[in-house]
Amino acid sequence: MISQNKDLKYLIGALSEIESVLFEEGETEMNMNLTPEQVIDFGKKLGDVWLSGLTPQERVAGLKPSEVLSNFKPSEVLSNFKPSDRLAGLNPSDRLAGLNQAEIEDYLKQLKKQAH
Repeated sequence: MISQNKDLKYLIGALSEIESVLFEEGETEMNMNLTPEQVIDFGKKLGDVWLSGLTPQERVAGLKPSEVLSNFKPSEVLSNFKPSDRLAGLNPSDRLAGLNQAEIEDYLKQLKKQAH
């Protein structure tokens, strides 16, 4: 039984795709001589209809974080986190990597001023 609007959307989308594959434009008889390419195209279109109704959580369910993250550049992922979250779990030398001595000394001066 169809219980949600999302399910109804899937059903309507699927029926629309089936109709477009089986009936050529303007034809009234079914075309049962489908090429492998038409079947693949139909499968992709049907998948798109199904995927469009899923939440992001449903789309990635069952995937490992590394499988999801490998599709993004680090800057696309890191921009979603606070700096303190980005650095969590890093040892001090990794946290300071990339900074030159002058930058580290300037930061130490700021810390000393705040302490007084």
